Amino acid sequence: MFVQLVFQSFTMKNIFLALYTFAFLFAAVHFIPTGKKAESDFYEGYPESTEGSKKEMSDYFFRMLRDPATNEIPRHIRQKELEFAATLPTDMDDEVSTKSNFPNTFWNIRGPLHVGGMTRVLAMDVANPNLLIAGTNSGGIWRSTNAGVAWSETFPKAKYDGATCIVQDKRPGHTNTWYIGSGDPYASAGAGGRAYYLGNGIKKSTDNGVTWIQCNTAGNQFSFDNYFDFVYNIDMRNYNGDSTIYAACYSAILKSTNGGTSWSIAKGNSLSVAANAFYTDVCVTPNGVVYATLSSDGGGSKGIWRSTDGVTFTNITPSIISASYDLIKIGFAPSDENQVYFMVSQSTNYGISDTNYVGEISWKMLLKYNFISGDGSGVGGKWTDLSQNLPTSGGPFDKLNLQTSYNMLVKVHPTDTNIVFIGGTNLYRSTTGFKDNTHTTFCGGYVEGAHLPVVDSYENHHPDQHELIFLPSNPNVAFNANDGGVFRCDNILATPIVWAPLNQGYLTTMFYTVALEHTLSGDNTVIGGTQDNGTWFTNSPAENATWVHPNGGDGSYCAIADGKSKYFFSLQKGKIRMCNVDDNGTVTSFSRIEPIGAKNYEFINPFVIDPNTNNQMYLPEGTKMWRNNNLGGIPMNNNWDSISTNWEIMTDTLPFAGSITAVAVSKSPANILYYGTDTKKVYKVVNANVSPTTAIDITPSLANSAGFVSCIAVHPNDANKVMLTYSNYAVYSIFYTEDGGTTWKKVAGNLEQFSSGSGNGPSVRWAQIVPYNADTTAFFVATSTGLYATVKLRTDVDSTVWVQQGTQQIGNSVCTMIDYRAVDGQMVVATHARGVFSAKIDKNYFLGIQRKQHLAQGMSMKIYPNPISTSATIEYDLPASCNVSISITDAMGRVCKTYQEGVQPKGMHQFYFQRTELSAGLYYAIINCGGVSKCKSFQVRD
Repeated sequence: MFVQLVFQSFTMKNIFLALYTFAFLFAAVHFIPTGKKAESDFYEGYPESTEGSKKEMSDYFFRMLRDPATNEIPRHIRQKELEFAATLPTDMDDEVSTKSNFPNTFWNIRGPLHVGGMTRVLAMDVANPNLLIAGTNSGGIWRSTNAGVAWSETFPKAKYDGATCIVQDKRPGHTNTWYIGSGDPYASAGAGGRAYYLGNGIKKSTDNGVTWIQCNTAGNQFSFDNYFDFVYNIDMRNYNGDSTIYAACYSAILKSTNGGTSWSIAKGNSLSVAANAFYTDVCVTPNGVVYATLSSDGGGSKGIWRSTDGVTFTNITPSIISASYDLIKIGFAPSDENQVYFMVSQSTNYGISDTNYVGEISWKMLLKYNFISGDGSGVGGKWTDLSQNLPTSGGPFDKLNLQTSYNMLVKVHPTDTNIVFIGGTNLYRSTTGFKDNTHTTFCGGYVEGAHLPVVDSYENHHPDQHELIFLPSNPNVAFNANDGGVFRCDNILATPIVWAPLNQGYLTTMFYTVALEHTLSGDNTVIGGTQDNGTWFTNSPAENATWVHPNGGDGSYCAIADGKSKYFFSLQKGKIRMCNVDDNGTVTSFSRIEPIGAKNYEFINPFVIDPNTNNQMYLPEGTKMWRNNNLGGIPMNNNWDSISTNWEIMTDTLPFAGSITAVAVSKSPANILYYGTDTKKVYKVVNANVSPTTAIDITPSLANSAGFVSCIAVHPNDANKVMLTYSNYAVYSIFYTEDGGTTWKKVAGNLEQFSSGSGNGPSVRWAQIVPYNADTTAFFVATSTGLYATVKLRTDVDSTVWVQQGTQQIGNSVCTMIDYRAVDGQMVVATHARGVFSAKIDKNYFLGIQRKQHLAQGMSMKIYPNPISTSATIEYDLPASCNVSISITDAMGRVCKTYQEGVQPKGMHQFYFQRTELSAGLYYAIINCGGVSKCKSFQVRD
């Protein structure tokens, strides 16, 4: 995240009631890759050094995804949209096909396979230290059987895949059992603030993390169903045969004594009361002592609690903790569990303060608790305030910045109680248990002494610390999880600390944008902007190619001029560099080019260069549209300041409220500009390359109010043909015109659950029009549940069939952008948490889509009776011979039964089933015919 962000404190309960804080909120200031130097991020000589606050970022993603009618993101929309996506046709091949070259075989991982994403979860198998399990906020759960040398994904791509915490059942004979929690209020993919995806409770593995099933935590367990929306931590009481699971959730510490089947409150408040602790933590020692913490908004349950039986808790909160605090993180000493450390993220003036890199005062505490006797309260426990010994000196990036509880860890060395590690943005080690400040070593994060304008990371490491674990056979070997992935240190007691990345094959990079060169057939150059890690470059088609890092910040829109004559890289808030880049991805010269005085940019701000000359740029800034008619006239003098050279504000570009969020310019005929706003409006400017200009309102009359225009795709051979997408949930998402916007047709078809746009259809982020010949054109859309395509838009009725692409490769990843090169059919797709994928769109690809559409359009099914009490009949009509499977899922998308019917001929078929083992409730029957599905709901009644 750009260092200019101002991390403001905020009230926990207000955020929760407003659908919480932004998912990208604490991406931190990583404008560098692991172990490499960042560019100076345009700071030098740039006076606006405090813009780009987290509120601006939160507002951007909230406006992108909110339901305008409720001004909220629909609750649990991630789970619901995945359930809906499971009913859509896919490009999966079938056994009846005589040719296997269908689109699913076309997609290739482009990587990068060495740039880790936000990693909150890291654990080591107690029975096999070579087995590691790592989990990201939005990029899946990963498993390594060789201590992090290589990784494989465990979660099916069709399931919710965020993770925040993990625990293993360490009882002998039970170590194959693991539990993972989800729901991070800061960093889930694809959404944020009031706009992020809530968690899906807790999942369980009984095969050592190979597969996972949903515990009974995602639905309505109590009078409300959102305890498990946030699972901050999870632990087990493996003592004297006990196997109670404790989950630190929103408002309470919950417990389960039956393997996650049912849950009750161990400590905390019911959601029906006003005092709900936003932050919680839980920790269980080897001898079964349970420590629990709840933030100060938890009413009578706030503070620090101790229990010897996991049932009765004693308040041991020391008086030195102030009245207001956020997360209290727990860390006990494995070699003496009577010694426990508590790191407190403060929101009031208590403890110790320092000034972080944006000039904000940050308060925190470090307390040590020694259990003495009794229940541990009063004289039964001794408290020591170590706060004054926390690291506060050095440069602006050397501080213990907890970022409002986002990155916090406190760990004690397994064999030495005096060696204590603490983490915020950086990692620190004390060899005296922080009894003084003279034995503290800087261990990772940013490089020590980093300062503007150039900020480096610690060599082979990354900021924002989340987990630290130790090798049992040699506790000086440590593994660390942070926002850059997974790292290993072979001697955590050395000075200096030496890290090695363990991210090879850990495909979790979070891309916002992607771009190709558009004239060079066979060229393999791909660039893309990422969350946290700037813009990346590769010119190798190899899956395991090493990408390089030509630009920092939060990578935003980017572009490559024809012939790779120029590269354009931007950061959040509209800061753009035009660069010369060599074949190694090294910037050889550059100029910062956005106009002087422009400030009202979107967090991820679009721009577009003219596709014919590459010499003009159109750059939105709030309600304004800037135009540069001569990019070639800008000197490449390595300047870090914005410029006025050749920029002008186009006239008549301010006839609306809101902000411009999407822009496109035509190729044939040239110079037709389209742009859309966050208030549903769409405008067209003819002869946009000359002044004066006139903006024509071409907003679809059927568009929902306040819809966020996420993309405008113009047909490369006919500028009158335009596809328009809106990204909000509960808003109709895709429109198409063939007359330049005079009339629009609804073409979202089966991507909408209901024709109004309401329901559980995905958020549509991008569109691409791909002409094949005079008669055939393909249309692709990138959505929050994957990539979809069609070769037949139904403009007469709203019944277009979209077929999911790259089902086995891209899956249901959040797809954010598409780029395409017509001269050789090369297409690239950016995903937010699984890197970049590419494919060649050729004749076979078009034939594959056509076949799947034919199957989907010809299939029909019905269920009777409905509701059912004992049995029912599914009647279905197949348009062609195919391999048929039938599955029954519950309302949460969990598969209850699957029936393999094998190859069946074209025509009508019937399937009878009993409601055996189906309790009363809502279910879905899904017929799958060669990768194409039809779905019908039915009720079971007693």
